[in-house]
Amino acid sequence: MKVAQKQGIPLVFISANSGARVGLDEAVKACFQVEWKDPSDVSRGAKYLYLTDKDYKRLRRMQNLVATELPMADGTVRWRLDDLTGGLGMECLQVCT
Repeated sequence: MKVAQKQGIPLVFISANSGARVGLDEAVKACFQVEWKDPSDVSRGAKYLYLTDKDYKRLRRMQNLVATELPMADGTVRWRLDDLTGGLGMECLQVCT
C-alpha cells in the first residue's frame, strides 16, 4: 500500500472479511457499553466494550462470552468483553483491548 501511495499507482485490496461486524440479536447489541478514551471527544476512540454485571450474568448463559471482571471505584462491576463467539452471520468476534 505504501509503494502504491508513494508511486501514485492504483491499489486493489480484496479481503474475505475486511472488518468485524457484530452479527447478534438486537437485544444483545443493546447491552454493549463503551468506555471512551475521552467521553467529551468520542472521536478519540474507545478503551473497551463492556457489559454491566446484570447483563453479563444474563447473557453469559445465551452467548459464549469471554470477559474480564473490572471492579469499579463506586462498587459496581463491569465485564470487559475480550472475546465473543457465535451469533448471527459472524462466526467469531475478538475485541482488541
